[in-house]
Amino acid sequence: MTHEILILYGSQEGNAQSIATRIHNEALDRGYISRLDVLNNFKKVDFFKAKYVIIVCSTTGDGDPPDNARKFYVEIRKAKDTPCKGMKYCVLGLGDSNYNRFAFPGKQIDKRLSELGAERFYSRGDADDAVGLEQVVEPWIEGLWKKLEEVLKQDSIKNSFESTGKYLHVDLLKEKPQEQPMEKKVSSSYNAKNPYMAKIINVQTLTAENAQKKVIHMALSIKDSGIKYQPGDAVGILCENDPKMVDALLERLGLLEQADMYLSLSITDPKRISLLPDHIKLPCTVREAFLKYCDICAVVTPNMLQTLAQYCTEKIHKSELMSMSSFLEAGKQLYRVRIRNQRANILDILRWYPSCNPPLDHLLQILPAIQPRYYSISCSPLIYPDEIHFAFTVVKYTTPPPGYIERVGLCTSWLERMANQFELVKEKGGSVVEIPIFLRHGSEFKLPEDCSTPMIMVGYDHE
Repeated sequence: MTHEILILYGSQEGNAQSIATRIHNEALDRGYISRLDVLNNFKKVDFFKAKYVIIVCSTTGDGDPPDNARKFYVEIRKAKDTPCKGMKYCVLGLGDSNYNRFAFPGKQIDKRLSELGAERFYSRGDADDAVGLEQVVEPWIEGLWKKLEEVLKQDSIKNSFESTGKYLHVDLLKEKPQEQPMEKKVSSSYNAKNPYMAKIINVQTLTAENAQKKVIHMALSIKDSGIKYQPGDAVGILCENDPKMVDALLERLGLLEQADMYLSLSITDPKRISLLPDHIKLPCTVREAFLKYCDICAVVTPNMLQTLAQYCTEKIHKSELMSMSSFLEAGKQLYRVRIRNQRANILDILRWYPSCNPPLDHLLQILPAIQPRYYSISCSPLIYPDEIHFAFTVVKYTTPPPGYIERVGLCTSWLERMANQFELVKEKGGSVVEIPIFLRHGSEFKLPEDCSTPMIMVGYDHE
């Protein structure tokens, strides 16, 4: 007897999606029938009829569910009686304990499913980004498989372990593949996958030259876009990696000569067809994939280290990477000191362990997508209906000992480069500078419709 395991996620920054994808992939490796989807697609996957459900949900704002989980969140809150009776489930929540409602969506989903008649087969995990998600995620996933096997044995459901690891195949093409005809974009469809290219129309540095932090005010034109914003809304920005870092990675991988060849991606295992990386927008070159789509600045996870260890020819290198990917206390401590605290990325690992030479296909498989960054809109639609203004601090910092590595924020450093490019064009002429954006509506903060309503407003800052 077999039965599908439904793995659903709600993800704002990509962490929950990455973890859910990993669980789905490991479930397939273990011979289970697994299905992966976002929580908002609960109707499409026939959620209330599912027998076994694993949910991974992150937190956005101060205890709000991610955008792609909001419909599901509302649905289970208003559901009545016991529509989940017969379902066995577990929940992994992600959050940040610096906020009052830590991992709140995961806790609420867990509680509500139990109230709706579902049976919790494995205790909820609450992963804390403030101390490192991996401290809870790794042992939780390890325990998940043991518990799931027990539950399925009780229900007389069998599986066969058949680990495959790599499932993405890459072909490199000299000629650009023919593009599919694009539908005309309309304002209602602008989102992270379909952004609006907004023209930069003004840039102003708000801080003195000798200030410890640099704050930049940027104004964008949204004229004729159809985008309408309200106070409390945020602008989502899709940034790119530093071209110098991309070139360094291509050189380390020995791919400089193939950098401008086009990618053709396919899945070698039909059961994993849903894992085709849709964040890599084809047609694109190898260089463009690393520049625009893959987050090469992301801190490598223990699971990524385990994968990279396969491609080390030196035993000591393989041993060290495997040690840091372990969920045992010694391994977790080593990971904290050498990886998390130093914000070590894929290029760091490849430089520190020169015998590690992963193939392009497996690297594209494990690298996360560049996630949009959100900035509060700082202008009024009554004064600037055709513009969006926002301010950002250029993030620069030094990691703690023993590394003392100079780091920069991925998006704010890119925005600073775009601001510099705008100033150069304004001074010497050239084409307009545009950045990809979309609107994200505020979930709770709304100004009263009656302008005579008294308001108390509090401004705060982080030390």
